Amino acid sequence: MRLYPDLPHPRRRTFARDAAVVLVILTCAALGLWVHHSVDRLGRLGHGVKLAGQTVQTGFQSAGDAAQGIPLVGGLVSDALHRAGAGSGGAVAAEGSAGESSAHRSAWILGALVWLLPSATALAIALPGRLRQVRLMREAETALTEGPAGARIRLLATRAALTLPAEALLRHTPDPIADLDDGRYAPLVAAALDDLGLRGPPRRAQ
Repeated sequence: MRLYPDLPHPRRRTFARDAAVVLVILTCAALGLWVHHSVDRLGRLGHGVKLAGQTVQTGFQSAGDAAQGIPLVGGLVSDALHRAGAGSGGAVAAEGSAGESSAHRSAWILGALVWLLPSATALAIALPGRLRQVRLMREAETALTEGPAGARIRLLATRAALTLPAEALLRHTPDPIADLDDGRYAPLVAAALDDLGLRGPPRRAQ
């Protein structure tokens, strides 16, 4: 499959457009990674809060375990200390864990959005025209293999006469519509190939 024109200037222009799209995608990917890492660092705060809460909870639990040995009221004191640990340190640890998870999740979402949204926009702008260019080059090459009287040659000449700018046609023929009506396809085919940046035509089309 042909991806690039033959002629140097159209080839360089097409390559530059492709390179620009690739550069946009790579730049957005780098920015997305930077955003991901930056937001993901916020998870360290949640991790620190979780560790602090766990430390407090462990302290209360240790005190509660030690209180078990107190005569008569040891059980009550132990239960109270365990509940206090769960209500204070445990709650703090849970909040820290939730914050850590939220930061990691937000990092992935924001990083992906920074990468995918601009990249998708660039592809939506560039890809349809690029695919059309490849299709037209393929159709032009296929038409030339049919010979000067082939249906695809007539289609190529008709498309050139009806869609190309006047200045592009006038470089090859003074009256493109008359050429089309009279079946003189060679100048119209030459104009079509020139517009696509292809060499040719290798055969004369009548």
